[in-house]
Amino acid sequence: MADVIVTSDDNYLVDVDHDSSSSANYFGVTHDNGAELFRVQENGKVGIGTTTPDAAITVKDDAGLSAGEHFLANVLRTTSDAQLLLGYRADGTVVTSNLIRSANSLPLTFGTSSQNQAVIVLDDGKVGIGTASPVKKLHVAGGSIYVQGEVGIRKENPAGSLHVCQGFNTVALILENSGGTKFQIRDDGTMKWTIENDSDGQFSIHSESTNYILSMYQNGKVAVGGLASPQIDGKLHVVSGHITLEEISAPSNAPTNCARIFCRDNGSGKTQLCVIFPSGTVQVIATEPS
Repeated sequence: MADVIVTSDDNYLVDVDHDSSSSANYFGVTHDNGAELFRVQENGKVGIGTTTPDAAITVKDDAGLSAGEHFLANVLRTTSDAQLLLGYRADGTVVTSNLIRSANSLPLTFGTSSQNQAVIVLDDGKVGIGTASPVKKLHVAGGSIYVQGEVGIRKENPAGSLHVCQGFNTVALILENSGGTKFQIRDDGTMKWTIENDSDGQFSIHSESTNYILSMYQNGKVAVGGLASPQIDGKLHVVSGHITLEEISAPSNAPTNCARIFCRDNGSGKTQLCVIFPSGTVQVIATEPS
């Protein structure tokens, strides 16, 4: 056995040195039965319960485990980050399963120096963020949730920012980068109806073939059948169809208290065709528009 020098030089209370620089050297403490309790290797790695530490600190405990499983706690340090790994490894020294558990069905808590319980995990699997008493699988209290990406509810591959699927029918909410918003109703993945508010302020309802059923614009104009805002003549414009009305009335503040029907010539002017008076008299003007 080589000599071991024990001194108290400089600021060291106890300085244990070996007269050999072999990489296999280590400082260890053993029990009176010869079992090693811990060791410090030549490379600075510390092992407690293990003779082969693979990290700065490796803790291993075989108590109560079977099938070659060992509890491990590793403190790893690289040039870019530091890691604390807790878990077990079957017949080895590297943590491959990161398990953090508590005993006696007690909750598991995580926190920092300024937050006693930032995150809590109950025995039944409920997770609380900002609350010590989560009532659902995930309970976030005292703040909002930010998701950078798509969210799927009962949908593995969401088609939009929020994709909710219920049974055979699918409802998808799609937010476009252009600034518009689309709410789509789909059936088995095929788009059927879309309610859209585009970047120009147009609100519309259209079908799968993008045929606009109803369009409303910021200037108050409404088109049934689909038209661009400049093409709409009047507040209400019905395209390619007729209107069935049970009543036509003039507003009470109309200048002459009567209803008038006009004909417009290519949008350049209008000619009065018919006037309906309160007495029921109807005046039909036969002059064609110029």
